[in-house]
Amino acid sequence: MNKFLVGGAVRDQMLGKEPKDFDWVVVGSSVGDMIDKGYEQVGKDFPVFIDDKGDEIALARIERKVGFGHDGFECDANSQVTLEQDLQRRDLTINAMAMDAEGNLIDPYNGMEDIQNGCLRHVSEAFEEDPLRVLRIARFAARLGFDIHYSTRELMVKMVDRGDLDHLTPERVWSEIERALGEFDPMAFFWALEDVGALAKIFPYDKLRFSILDSIAHADPTITFASFFRNIKNEGGVLVDEVCRTLKIPNSFKKAALNVTKWSELFDAKHPNPTTIVKLFKKGFLNNDKEFEELVMTLAHVRSFRNVKILRKVRYKLKKLDMKAITHKQSNPKQAVVDAMLDTVKSMMKREL
Repeated sequence: MNKFLVGGAVRDQMLGKEPKDFDWVVVGSSVGDMIDKGYEQVGKDFPVFIDDKGDEIALARIERKVGFGHDGFECDANSQVTLEQDLQRRDLTINAMAMDAEGNLIDPYNGMEDIQNGCLRHVSEAFEEDPLRVLRIARFAARLGFDIHYSTRELMVKMVDRGDLDHLTPERVWSEIERALGEFDPMAFFWALEDVGALAKIFPYDKLRFSILDSIAHADPTITFASFFRNIKNEGGVLVDEVCRTLKIPNSFKKAALNVTKWSELFDAKHPNPTTIVKLFKKGFLNNDKEFEELVMTLAHVRSFRNVKILRKVRYKLKKLDMKAITHKQSNPKQAVVDAMLDTVKSMMKREL
């Protein structure tokens, strides 16, 4: 039995990065042998085990496409499967390298050369058996800044045109998008998808697609996502609902995007309207620090730092108002609060503008 470090851990070491996860492949063994040696089997569809360090160890295997979807593969993990055969089923050459116990690099598909050339190249024609790889390769472009090899791009276009992405579940699509939003250059992900025709499949709304491609990424993935909707006015809320429902996007992202569409006037106005500002703070942004910061940082990201400064100062003043004193003996307490807030905002605006 021979054990090899494979995949992302080897790639990251070759890139001079500290690996986060360690995956191993065992050649020349069987399920029975692994269990006898004390490894715990966790894979149902193919033999994957966990060692005492929590690392994954898999038997070398060959996969064959037998149906659609993530589970449409038949697995052969007999003891005669070689390391080269196991590596051949992987998506990219840079992910198809291995390292033995002595630290020697095993690179049958020239992954190291592609790292040196900044190139994302598929290992074999088996690449097109998993449509998620279209999104995954785009995400690696966002992470590493590498170019997609022309032959791999051709395969991606073929897969998109054939309708392969239609077989992806919303959860898998969103998982790749969310991870891409946290990469080094998130917009490279969306441009790569646009280049092969995949972005229109995922976001079949022209206004949103154009807005995405005209965006600048923020360090916070939620702010980047929310900013995609900044130019969509009247139908913005409906579009946010539809996109988030279709892709099963978490409520935290949906809420941030809805706030952008709802308060677009604050994004566009050279001089924010005092009444709109009061409405904003009456909707809960006065006391919810997280949502307020998320909104104003999106505002600063896509429009005006000046408006952010004004909103922060106004919020500070409004929080200092003595609401009990304002509403005391008032026939209409709610209106009294609104009037006091509006007077405060107008006074602040005069000083700031």
